[in-house]
Amino acid sequence: MDRTENLLRRLSAKEDSFTERKLDNENQREFRKTIVAFANSLRDGETGVLFIGVRDDGRAEGVPNTDKRQKAIRKICEQDCYPPIEPSPQMTVLQVEGVDVLAVEVMPSPKRPHFSGPAFVRRGSESVAASRELLDKMLTGHCGKAGTILKLAGQIVTVELIGRTLSGEQDPDHRAEIECVVSACTPHSVSFEHDRCRYSEPIEGFSLAEDVKYGRPYKLILKGDVQNAVSREKQARLDAVRLILHGFTPEEKDFVRWMLPRGEVPPSVVSNK
Repeated sequence: MDRTENLLRRLSAKEDSFTERKLDNENQREFRKTIVAFANSLRDGETGVLFIGVRDDGRAEGVPNTDKRQKAIRKICEQDCYPPIEPSPQMTVLQVEGVDVLAVEVMPSPKRPHFSGPAFVRRGSESVAASRELLDKMLTGHCGKAGTILKLAGQIVTVELIGRTLSGEQDPDHRAEIECVVSACTPHSVSFEHDRCRYSEPIEGFSLAEDVKYGRPYKLILKGDVQNAVSREKQARLDAVRLILHGFTPEEKDFVRWMLPRGEVPPSVVSNK
């Protein structure tokens, strides 16, 4: 089924969570509200379709000037929604009952949440639209762990490394504490600076604890993939044992089995078979 056929099928079906019908003379605010709701609610692989020029009961009334309406929709997505809707909706003109109907396909947005208008802040004596960076900062301030880390921005904090190095190398035996400056934090990542180098790590890898050593409210704990690192190290040891035992007699293997700590090496590794 091609895209046009799929759109016509959705148009003829009942309205659902991700299908909406509007007449062309609807208030612009209604178009904006629907597009924002789609962008905020869709999951990967889903699309929401706003059909313009159609009554709620499915009867097509058409869009007199589809070019003008497409430009208006683009303006809504790029200028009137905050932050702008990305990726930009795909628009298709359909011939339905002898008139033009505009199908606006909205995709999941990686920049949600979106608002049907900007957030305003004060700048001197003026009220101005908040920048994307400032909006991120305000939203992050309400996100548990991310909000707490954001409050540490610009401050010296201890980063405790467990099971990994600062460069990201996995080492289950590694443990260190370094002094860093938190430079940024979003709901997705933490950026910090150490020794004139900047690092960025996924926020899921961090936990917070009281910094008793330096008398600070918090320190950041960054853990490596310790479980997998231990498994890899154990597998390397087993491979080494297999290599060493290659060519041993059954009696020699029995002696090795007796000498090894219980549970250190599976019996199959030193089997006489």
